[in-house]
Amino acid sequence: MCAVVTHPQSSSLLKSDLPLKLLLGLALVQMSVWTFGPAVLLHNLHQDTIEILYWSRELALGYPKHPPLAPVLVRLFMVAGSAGVFSLMVLSQIGFIIAALYCASLRSVLKTSSAQIFVFCAMIIAPMSGVFGVQINHNSLLMPFWAACLYYGFNYLEYGRWRDAIGLSIAAACGAWLKYEIAFVLIGLLGVSLLWAPYRHIWKRAASYICVGLFVLLFARHLWWLFHVDGSPVSYALETQSNESATLLNRLNNFFVGFVICILAAVIMLAILRLNRVRLQWATFKSPALISCGLSLAALVIMSLVTHQGIRQGWLIPFTPSVILAFVSVVRLDDDLIKPYWQIMIKSCMALTALICVGFAGFVIMRAQSDKPIASYSFDGAHLNQVVEEQWAATHFGTLSCLIVNDHYVAAAPLLWLYDHIRVVDFSVPYWSRPQQIAYCNRHGGVILDVLNGPKIDYAQYFPLMCHGQHQTHIGARFGKKDLWAFNVMIVPPEGQTCP
Repeated sequence: MCAVVTHPQSSSLLKSDLPLKLLLGLALVQMSVWTFGPAVLLHNLHQDTIEILYWSRELALGYPKHPPLAPVLVRLFMVAGSAGVFSLMVLSQIGFIIAALYCASLRSVLKTSSAQIFVFCAMIIAPMSGVFGVQINHNSLLMPFWAACLYYGFNYLEYGRWRDAIGLSIAAACGAWLKYEIAFVLIGLLGVSLLWAPYRHIWKRAASYICVGLFVLLFARHLWWLFHVDGSPVSYALETQSNESATLLNRLNNFFVGFVICILAAVIMLAILRLNRVRLQWATFKSPALISCGLSLAALVIMSLVTHQGIRQGWLIPFTPSVILAFVSVVRLDDDLIKPYWQIMIKSCMALTALICVGFAGFVIMRAQSDKPIASYSFDGAHLNQVVEEQWAATHFGTLSCLIVNDHYVAAAPLLWLYDHIRVVDFSVPYWSRPQQIAYCNRHGGVILDVLNGPKIDYAQYFPLMCHGQHQTHIGARFGKKDLWAFNVMIVPPEGQTCP
């Protein structure tokens, strides 16, 4: 269903006079530093990523927080063991590079080759492709689908081609299967089709209505699930996001910070040109890309006000393609002025993306030396996994099938190594400690990892066969202080077995 999204049309990028070898080199540098770097540095990942790993072990039509496509993608790429972090970083970077290709190929918005290079470079060095890309979640995974909607949407508005209408339907449906936030880019495209006079012709074409019907058809199965399940993602969003971030001040602050994150890469590209004494001029503020971006951002703000929800900074990360395209559409990037600086732009971005990765690594390591390391990135999950495997191997019960935890910030880290054959019961999240999951662990046995400063759980109430002996261990920060987290490790024998 999502095949169209992962193969951008080659019409503009490959047929132009762009320095393709240099652009490929930039993509390879980006892919290399942000896959191998985190793979060497990290033995744990952000709790959002861990939760997607939970979901990917129990595939369904939807979950209490989000639609199901992100767990499917993670399951396709995840390789258990020492390559676990690397495999997830590969997924993340493939998505960002696809997004960059889609945006840079959008010649209906980008009128010059220099504008294409500017956009490709900006997308590569954007915070969402690097520092935020390590935090693999629904916001970062939505990026290629968002960019695909812009690509097919603007091409359809400009040229009225059937292939673009169909591509838009598939990209939008795939995005909706991943996160409902894709609606904001569609609102922007819909609005510009009504407000921009040259685009109104599309409403006289049958393809427009068939495009809507195809989207509904592709999304119908999840819609059916949505209306027949308790605790849907919509309920989660409306009930849990109405918190302290819903105050007007916090809304404005988070919106501003999120917008800065989106536009930062374009500003950096502009600074690179200005440092080389390139005098740029504004083109026009009557731009379809600017109107579409403004409508998408306005829709986010209106949604926040109407539903009394806060705005999280991360929610604006998928807007990055819209913001960068809007920025470029109002700046004159004529080839006769910019072409002599193509190599400088691309090579500067190569150095910058590597420098950002080194800076990220230095920050994580520096924090690891403190008393308050970043648990999501500094925790030594490999050490904890070694303890789990040694404790279970000593029982001679066979393959470990279940991990029972009271925290998903650090205790669930062994999932990266044991992904292929374990389920997780997480008592810190009600959805992941349901009766059927507890029953599964009682049948197959498992290891309990009780973080001593975590929630207090009466494990014997749920696992009556639990062995009374405990093994206490201390785990530290990778590249940092040791013995920062204390755990009790306990064994639940499989059904029909006794404690060793």
